[in-house]
Amino acid sequence: MMNKTLTLTIFVAFCAGAVAHAQSPVTLKGEGEGARQLALDIEYRENLPENVIMVNPVGLGKKAKSSAFPEALPPYYPEGHNLVMVLDERMPEGEKQAALLYYKTWKGWDGNAMLISSCDSIAIAIRSLQTAEKKANPAVIPTEGPKKKRHAAKAELLQKNKYDVVFLGNSIMNNMERPDYQPIWEKYFGDRNAVNLATSGYRTENLLWDLDDFDLTTQAPKLCIIGIGTNNVNETHYRYRCTAREVAEGTKALLDRVRTAWPETKVILLRCFPGNYKEQAPASHRLILNKVSDIVRTYADGKNVYFCDVNHVFLNIDGSLREDMFYDWLHPSYEGSEAWFRAMEPLVSSVLGDRDHRDSLPENTAVEPVSKLENDRYDWFQRHDRIMAIKDSLKPQIVLIGDSITHFWGGKPDDIAKDGRIIPPAGPESWAYAFGDSRVLNIGFGWDRTQNVLWRLDHGELDGLHPSTVILNIGTNNTSNTKNARNNTPEEIAEGVREVYLRIRSKLPDTRIILMAVFPRNESPDSERRKAVIKIDEQLEKFAKENDLYFVKVWDEFLGENGILPKELFYDFTHPTDKGYMFWAKAIKPLIVL
Repeated sequence: MMNKTLTLTIFVAFCAGAVAHAQSPVTLKGEGEGARQLALDIEYRENLPENVIMVNPVGLGKKAKSSAFPEALPPYYPEGHNLVMVLDERMPEGEKQAALLYYKTWKGWDGNAMLISSCDSIAIAIRSLQTAEKKANPAVIPTEGPKKKRHAAKAELLQKNKYDVVFLGNSIMNNMERPDYQPIWEKYFGDRNAVNLATSGYRTENLLWDLDDFDLTTQAPKLCIIGIGTNNVNETHYRYRCTAREVAEGTKALLDRVRTAWPETKVILLRCFPGNYKEQAPASHRLILNKVSDIVRTYADGKNVYFCDVNHVFLNIDGSLREDMFYDWLHPSYEGSEAWFRAMEPLVSSVLGDRDHRDSLPENTAVEPVSKLENDRYDWFQRHDRIMAIKDSLKPQIVLIGDSITHFWGGKPDDIAKDGRIIPPAGPESWAYAFGDSRVLNIGFGWDRTQNVLWRLDHGELDGLHPSTVILNIGTNNTSNTKNARNNTPEEIAEGVREVYLRIRSKLPDTRIILMAVFPRNESPDSERRKAVIKIDEQLEKFAKENDLYFVKVWDEFLGENGILPKELFYDFTHPTDKGYMFWAKAIKPLIVL
């Protein structure tokens, strides 16, 4: 019997451009282009090999279509699995940096990883990883920070005054005390009796020390806003770079301190901001912080503790950082800070029960998040709750986002009427054809407009998920004019779809997103609704081409002679029959990745 610790040959072949496979493999190894193929093979695999060996990998920096992120990233849950990266110093610098990003991300996502320069050391490296002792987590050990004068000044403030809102964080929050940022602070918190206890350079352990040293009994704030973590993964200015789970544990320790000291205080946990140190392109720093936030969001209960994700305001459509939102690719600019506070404001005003401090709302209603607008055969909020209850355990490979066209197709959660009846799916055969046995989450909602989808995404329906494919089909209901919402122009609807797409990309940086053209409506091609949809799709197609998106239009398959929409495909000239859904299924199936 072979010793798994020392044997590294449980693969069929090893050569440049090839990946070795075995039944229930203990070790997989790839060299050159083969290392990239290996990375792609294991990224979404549920049963990971114990050991992964990559020798002088080539192509790990290749970007995914319509994304600023590499196509090949480490598996999201590498805990307990070992990566040995062998890098020759003569490798091209670009290939080396891409390999280092993969290695650092694997390690930052709490996998075991080692970087070596010679294949002769692989066995030793594997054995070292397997026998390494787990170290204490520094992120949970209170440690005095370097800014002692600031700490003393803040301690004195807490003794003299009582505050309703408390900010805890690092330089990103500390910057809100800058003189040039005061108009933002005054607009949103000038009348809310707030204190900023954030300190530049701080990590979770420093905030823990501060909270232990402050006399917190002098305070009983209504709200505490926490934004922390970026310095815990800073590999330049600190001796130890924390892993995602370590930072999350540090954040949990902070939350526990706050909740213990101030049990009536509401807490907002901010998603870690997406900035990088000195570079626009995504780095391991950002990827690790994404996972930190995926863990931290589980601490929220929506009653006393809230998770707030405003990262979309900082991003381009491909997920890269907007240059105008940062002055150094890490700290928000004035414009970035205004966008952050504006995006956070609906939650803040709701928790505090006071007025919305934004100057105005957008004229375009398609981009302003809002919950249920219209009555339908199901309970809108109950469907949202069911999705929130099942999504994490389902671990969907595919997510569908949309309105009733998506909702009625099939999948989980079940379509449940207000009287409790389970309504059969409208497209069982086409669903089976498109998705087979894949795990699919259907977050389509009857009567939804783009603004409803934005609300649902802001309230967690995608948080913590890592599907390989998302299919987005939204916009048709924005053409409706009702007592609850006006109809939008094609340009406004396209802007609403863009905002939905941006939310998805922000939350799922490397997922393939398939954007659907809005389906044709009404039997006659001369109807005003049909003409409006044509204009919407023109806008969406332009948006897709400008950003190199996956864009699918199924009109030719749907429409009959002279542009007539057949009843056999759309039973009410809006919603497909199973036969109609089959055309959609055939159009998207070649683009779905698992």
